[in-house]
Order: sequence, then structure tokens, then C-alpha cells
Amino acid sequence: MADGSNRRPPLSIDRCQITDIDGSHSNATEKGAISLDIQDNNFTLANNDIRGNYLGAIDASLSGNEGTTASMGLIYSNTISNNANGTIAVKQRGRLENSHSFVHIVENTFENNLGYGSTVNISDVHSEIVNNFFYNNSGLHSIEYNFTSTSLIKQMCELNTFYLNRGIGQNYGVTILSNGPMEYHRNNFKNPSNLYELSSTRQAVSDPIHADMNWWGVGMESEVGSRIFEKGDDYTLASVEYKPFQRLPPRDMLSIGCPATWLSVGSTCMVFRSGGRTFKEATSYCQYFGGHVASTNIPADMIYITSRLRAVRPDGKPNVPMWVWTDIVRIYV
Repeated sequence: MADGSNRRPPLSIDRCQITDIDGSHSNATEKGAISLDIQDNNFTLANNDIRGNYLGAIDASLSGNEGTTASMGLIYSNTISNNANGTIAVKQRGRLENSHSFVHIVENTFENNLGYGSTVNISDVHSEIVNNFFYNNSGLHSIEYNFTSTSLIKQMCELNTFYLNRGIGQNYGVTILSNGPMEYHRNNFKNPSNLYELSSTRQAVSDPIHADMNWWGVGMESEVGSRIFEKGDDYTLASVEYKPFQRLPPRDMLSIGCPATWLSVGSTCMVFRSGGRTFKEATSYCQYFGGHVASTNIPADMIYITSRLRAVRPDGKPNVPMWVWTDIVRIYV
């Protein structure tokens, strides 16, 4: 993307519904419902409802020129569900040593996606994967991370929840496959269908891989070790430093009487789901889970509404709006 000058205009896709793209009439080179080929541009994909797409959800090819300002991508607060053939693939185009591209994947919900690829596949792009919810996805891995050189830029995967996902392939299921140099901290894992929650690789560029302070779905040290595949299991792999680890799940993982990642507020279970839904669609989504759209007339709901309104977007823009219900009218705040 360029306009003939040195100025690189940003791209933003915000509060859209991108659904039911079957790929039968698309360009054969497109590999996602949103397909991006970007050089030195900032881009934002925020608060979108991306579901039911045969092509997958987002495919981005990024590059940056040496000496230019780092280009930044933000994939924020989207609901990405029921897509096939991969969900997010972000890769480097051109030589890695010239790349300044960085993508932030923050506060998205990935649920019920399937296919033979990985739910999130990052290849040679600096990245930060923070506070996302991965639920009931089937694919090669929930996150597949590959970086072919050492990096001076700190890359983090933290505060994510991986719950009831299923890996496929000869490895009998691995939630995260990583060759470094990304670090993994304060994530929550509970994927009993997978043999391992984290596996390092041969020819890893980082050894060891740092992965402490996570909850691995079990509490005993011997059990935690059995959920990680690394140099102690195969000398050709990178080692994984997973101590110290969390022995108990966080409050929002196992709130009493609430689904995973729902918060218990008084006697009520609360959750926020992003995406450009109409009020009717938001109501149907809540009713599917036996709930209702949050109401300003219910004290527990109001506590949660207030906490969401105080949240700050990573790019400094106004917060994602949400539907609430009053006795008189439905409003978007």
C-alpha cells in the first residue's frame, strides 16, 4: 500500500462483519477472508466479527525496509469463530534482516475454528500475543511460532487462556509449537486432548525457551513436566525453562459455577465478547449460553459494564463499544 509519496497511509478495518466467504469466487492467491500484502504500513483490525469463512480469517504478508520506521499491526478485540483452513497467518515477505514489522494480537476470542493449519501461525514477524481466549479450536496447533534468527526485540506470549483445544497430526496434539525467541508467561492451559501444551523444535534459535509462571492445567511438578516436550525428552530439541509455575488456576479460569474465562460477579457470570454484532445478534449470542445482554438496572451487571468502559485500547483510540439494556431502550456504549 502506498500513495506515490514517502507517506504510508494506515489501514483500518473496524466493527465489521466478515462472514460466510466460501472462496469459490475469490482470487486463487487469497488465503483468508481478510488477505493483506503490506509494506511499511500500520494496520488495525479491531472489534470485527469474523466467522464461518472457508478461506480462514486473516492472512497477512508483511515487510519493512531497512532504516524505515517500524511498521505496526494491531489485531485487537475481534471474535474469530467457526472458520476453516487456518485462522490467523502472519508472515514476513522478503529478507528478515531488513524487517521492522511488528504485530500485536491482543484480546481476541478464537472459538470453534478448524482445519489442518494452526489457529495462529506467526512466521518471521516480531509479535506480541496477549490476553486472548482460545476455546475449542481444532488444528495443527493453537499457536505455531517460527522465527529463523535471533531477535533483539522482546517478544511475548502472555496472559492467554487455552481451553479444550485439540491438536492434530503425528505429534498427537501440541497446543503451542515454538522455536523461540518468544517468551511465554502467565498463560493458562487446559487442553486434555493434547499430549503436550508446549513443544520446542529442532534447530531452535533460542535455547532455552523461557516459559515460567504459567498454569499448565496440573499442579504437581512431575505432571507439569509431562505436559512439555523439550530437550529432556529429545536431545535435539531446545530446552524449556518452565519453573517456577503456577500450581493453581487463576480465578477467571475456574470461577465457581461459571464457564471458563467467565467472571463470577456476585451470583452472576459475566463475559465480554467483541465483534460488530447487531443488538439482535448480541441477544441471540447471550441467550445461546443461557444469559442476557448486560443491563444498567442490575447492580452486578453495572459493575462489569463500568470496568469494561474503563479499559484502554492499545492504540489509544476510543474503547470498543458494547450493547447494554435499560428498561426503556437498548444502547451502544
